[in-house]
Amino acid sequence: MSGEKGSSVEINIQGSAPSIAEDDKKKSAEISLPCKGWIFRVADFYKEDTKRVFFPLKVGLAVLLVSLITLFQAPYQLFGDSSIWSIVTVVMIFEYNVGATLNRGLNRALGSMIAVGLAIAISEIAVRSGHIAEPMLIGTAIFLVAMITSLMKLWPPLVPYEYGFRVTLFTFCLIIVSGYRTESAIKFSVDRIYSIVIGTIIAVLVNVLVCPVWAGELLHKELVSSFNIVADSLEECVRKYLEEDDGRPSYLKFRDEPAAYLKTRVALSSPEKIESLAPYSVRTTFRKEILEAATYAIEVVRVLGKDISDMQQSFKGCHLAMVHTSTKRLQKAIENHIYLLIISSKQDQQISQTSLSDLDELSEQPCHRIYSWLSRDNLDPQMETLESNATMSVTTFASLLIQLIARLDHLVDAVDKLSEMAKFKPEALKEEKIP
Repeated sequence: MSGEKGSSVEINIQGSAPSIAEDDKKKSAEISLPCKGWIFRVADFYKEDTKRVFFPLKVGLAVLLVSLITLFQAPYQLFGDSSIWSIVTVVMIFEYNVGATLNRGLNRALGSMIAVGLAIAISEIAVRSGHIAEPMLIGTAIFLVAMITSLMKLWPPLVPYEYGFRVTLFTFCLIIVSGYRTESAIKFSVDRIYSIVIGTIIAVLVNVLVCPVWAGELLHKELVSSFNIVADSLEECVRKYLEEDDGRPSYLKFRDEPAAYLKTRVALSSPEKIESLAPYSVRTTFRKEILEAATYAIEVVRVLGKDISDMQQSFKGCHLAMVHTSTKRLQKAIENHIYLLIISSKQDQQISQTSLSDLDELSEQPCHRIYSWLSRDNLDPQMETLESNATMSVTTFASLLIQLIARLDHLVDAVDKLSEMAKFKPEALKEEKIP
C-alpha cells in the first residue's frame, strides 16, 4: 500500500510539472508582448523622421567634445574646475532644431553676463562696507535679485526669456556666495563666462554642421500635414455619414474598453443618436449634392497643401468656381426639400381635418368606444416630430457642410497672402508639344 501511495505521489508531481511550465510560458509571453509593442512604436516614431535618430548621436558628440577640456591636462590647467560648466551648458541648451539651440544659448550667455556683472559690483560694495555689513548686503542683494527675476519672468512679453532669468538668478547666487567664502569672485566669474561661451559654441557648431534641423523646415512639414489631415477628416466624415450601417452606435463596437470610456463615448456620441433618427434612405436624400460639394472642397484643401509643400502659387479660380457651383446646388436642394415638406404637411393637415369631421359625425351615432386607444390628436404630433427630426438631421449635416465650404475662401486668401510673403514661384505652364 505504501508503494502505491508513493507511486501516486510521483504521478501527481510529474503531472503538475507541465502545468507549471505552461503557466511560466504564458506569463513570459504576456510580458514579452508589451515589450514588442513598445519596440514597434519606438521604431515607427523614428521612421516618421529619420533625423530623430541623429539627434541623440549629436548630443553625445557635443558632450564628448566639451568633455575633452576636462580630460586633457592642458585645458584643465587653464580653466580648472570651472570647465564642468561647459558640459552643463551643452546639456542644458542643446535642442532638436538649430533655432531653439541658439535661443537657449543666447539666453544662457546673456543671463550669465548680467549675473557676473551684478555679482562683481555687489561683491566690491560689500567688501568695502566692512565685515559686519558685508553679509547683510549680500543677503539683501540675493533677495532683491531673486524677487526681481521672478517678477520679470512672469510678465507675458518676457515669458520667452524665462530660461535666461533662471540662469541669471542661479549664476548670481553661485558667484556671490562662493566669492564671499573664497575671496576669488572675479576669477571664478571670468572662468565661468569662458566655460559657458565654449559650451555654447560647441553645441551650436555640432547642431549646425551635423544633420541640421531648422525650425522653418519643421513648420513647413507641419503646415502641409495639417492641410492633408483636414482633407482626410472631411472625406471620412462625409463617407461615414452616407454609408449604410447596422443601426448600432459606434461606441458599442468597442467592447474591450472600460465602462468609463464607454460612458464618455456615449456622452460624446450624441450626434450619432440624432443621426439614428434619420434612416439610411433619408440620409441619402442629398447624397449626390453632398458628395459633389465635399469632393470639390477636399480637392481645394489638397491643392492648398500641395502649393505649400511645393512652395509654388497655382491658379485656384477653377477649383473655387466648381466649389461655389456645387454648394449652390446643395443649398437649392435643401430649400426645395424643405418647401416640399411644408407643402406636404399642409396637405396632411387638411386631410386630417376632414377625416376628423367625418369621425365627429360618426361619433354622434351610438357606438361602443374603446378608451384604451390613443386619439389621433396625440398620434399626429408624435409622427410629425419623428419626421421633422429625421429631416432635421440630414438638413443640419448639409448646412454644416455648406458653412465649412463657405470658409474655404478665407483659407485660400490666407495661403495666397503666405505665398506673396514667402515669394512662392508661380506654377509653370505646361507647354504643349506641337507635332
